[in-house]
Amino acid sequence: MSAPNRRARRPASTLIGLILVYAGTAALAIWQASTHPSPTIFTDEIEMTQLARSIADTGHATLRGMPYGHLAPLAAYLSAPFWLIDDVPTAYWWIKTSNALLMASAVFPAYALARLAVSRRWALFAAAGTGLSPALAYAPILVKEPTAYPTATLALFLIARYVARPTVWSFLLAVGGCALGLLAKSQLLVLFGVLILAAGAVVWRTERATAFRRTWTRSDWVGAVVLTIGLVIVANALVSHKSTQWYISTAFFQGRMLDLGLWAGGALAIGLGMIPLVAGLASLVRPKGEAPSPGVDALAIVTVSSIACFGLYTAVKAAFLSTVFATLTIERNLIFLVPLLFAGTALFLERRGGRWWAVLAAGAFGIYLVHTTPYSLTQYPNYEAHGLAIIAFANRIFRWPAGTIEHALIAVTLVTTLALVLVPRLRSARVGAGVVVVLAGISLLWTGTAEIYAAHGESDFSKRLYASLPKPANWLDLQTRGRPVLFLGQGVRDPNPVNLLEFWNRSLVKIWALDGTAPGPGATATPNVDKPDGTLTNPFTDFVLTMPGVDVNGRRLGTPVGGYSLFAIDGPLRLRTAETGVYPDGWMGPSANYSRYDVAPGETGHLVVVLSRTSWCGKDVRSVAVIRVGPVAVTGSQPSIARVTSETAGVLHSCQVKTFVLPTPPVSWRAEVTIAPTFSPASVDPRLGDPRQLGAVVTFRYVPGR
Repeated sequence: MSAPNRRARRPASTLIGLILVYAGTAALAIWQASTHPSPTIFTDEIEMTQLARSIADTGHATLRGMPYGHLAPLAAYLSAPFWLIDDVPTAYWWIKTSNALLMASAVFPAYALARLAVSRRWALFAAAGTGLSPALAYAPILVKEPTAYPTATLALFLIARYVARPTVWSFLLAVGGCALGLLAKSQLLVLFGVLILAAGAVVWRTERATAFRRTWTRSDWVGAVVLTIGLVIVANALVSHKSTQWYISTAFFQGRMLDLGLWAGGALAIGLGMIPLVAGLASLVRPKGEAPSPGVDALAIVTVSSIACFGLYTAVKAAFLSTVFATLTIERNLIFLVPLLFAGTALFLERRGGRWWAVLAAGAFGIYLVHTTPYSLTQYPNYEAHGLAIIAFANRIFRWPAGTIEHALIAVTLVTTLALVLVPRLRSARVGAGVVVVLAGISLLWTGTAEIYAAHGESDFSKRLYASLPKPANWLDLQTRGRPVLFLGQGVRDPNPVNLLEFWNRSLVKIWALDGTAPGPGATATPNVDKPDGTLTNPFTDFVLTMPGVDVNGRRLGTPVGGYSLFAIDGPLRLRTAETGVYPDGWMGPSANYSRYDVAPGETGHLVVVLSRTSWCGKDVRSVAVIRVGPVAVTGSQPSIARVTSETAGVLHSCQVKTFVLPTPPVSWRAEVTIAPTFSPASVDPRLGDPRQLGAVVTFRYVPGR
């Protein structure tokens, strides 16, 4: 075959290879999505669902009918058409599948990015690594990552392309790519920072700028450094004025920023298998004697700029979250570096080596990350750090403790570093080629294993959550035929069941709670009690769904499902009875209330209150319980006791149960129970893990008079 014909066939074979890489990645993601039966990440997934449904229904993004107030993410608009399907399970299947196809599409810009610096075959390797990374485990989850990952990769390619071939049009395309990334996820505002740094490098490297710098004296260089520092200070002040997160983290928690930022980097490196970290970083240094290349230089500039910008964002966010929520390893915010690291690895392996000191420095950095990054062995799946799934794999499958895992990772990093140092020093070209192919294969095998096990964890968690649901999961839609339903609850400690109910049943349009515990996202309400007979604010729905502790006047439909009772509203919504301050497991905290509104004229009876600590036989906490009963009054649109008609008190001890009987008035009445002091099981025994302040398990029972 002639040489021209061979060259003509290369692009075709490369295209086929790239399509196969995409098809394999997409097939894996679709299969993983098929094993993921239910959303799990709340409130993110229910918020995305509400936005997409509202766009499908009205063309506007809202949360439970209230304006969103921000530009909805790109994922909400892309999934909105699927919500035109009435059947929720069918719509959910199509959204997961489309997410898998979108997430896998990152291989195309990843290939183009690597192609700026390496041959077609090695660009295919970089594309495969980008697709198989642990980030792919986000594909079945209804969050921003399935669209943010490919759009960020596209933006990074366009920025690198601009750096390699700087023109007005390439710059405008890079700006457009960054804007698309911003539409996908607000964090990707960071892309504009990458573009600014890259554009600065382009200007710095121009002939005019180079010639101008040749005229600088030592004083000019000092002045330039001082000016740069001043600009950084001014920029920091401006950003601090606009962002509370930035101000708190950079002003008070610089050390925490460094630690948590490195934790995220460590999780990313471990999930990729250390080879992309060491080789990717070492590739930033041009080997001795290699001629400059626009594409190679562009890849290095964009990689350094991206590490700086995404690393700083991750450090700031992690430090702030540690002050208001929890201390987390948020590798999720660094996944956008994966295409760059794999492109750098492809470059290093195609070169068959690099500067030995750069490899050793990268290897030493990798060992530091392995040693300092928390492994979070008890947390699986780890939504914020899918890269740590490979550690969970070693712990759960091989039963390795943390110490053994650390030693193994350090050994892997040392062997990797040594191999990368020795590659250019191998005398046989065939052996050298074999070594780099083996290293590439190990890298893909490692990161693919981490991804599969991360996805397995998310799937397993999804199955457990789905198993807890009444079946079919969209039972409420089927029973009401899609007509609007109000959820009315109390003591909602765990929002997941309510969020799941709302996801699977589009007819559930309003979420209320009598005690202010209704979960978001979106509008919630604590309904007003308009009259002492229990009349509530009109919800303007056809049905009301109540949880244990809440009973309403209305026509009960069927039998309770999963503890929920469904009523058709035939008139004003009015409570029969209501409990507040009682957790779903029956425990109360420092106070609980019971109101009985459905009282026949002149009817009297007795309230039986049982306070039990038989399920707590640990350290004794002597507490005093006080119970008061009296007619209902409405104060500030909420029920209270108009006057106390009966009252009693008693002392509670561990492993004890006490019963109190109080007469009730011949009108709507209310009982209030207070217990002091309370106790926290977790404070008594940290192994119990229950941080609540508890009083007793409380039950209320009304006995009508005879």
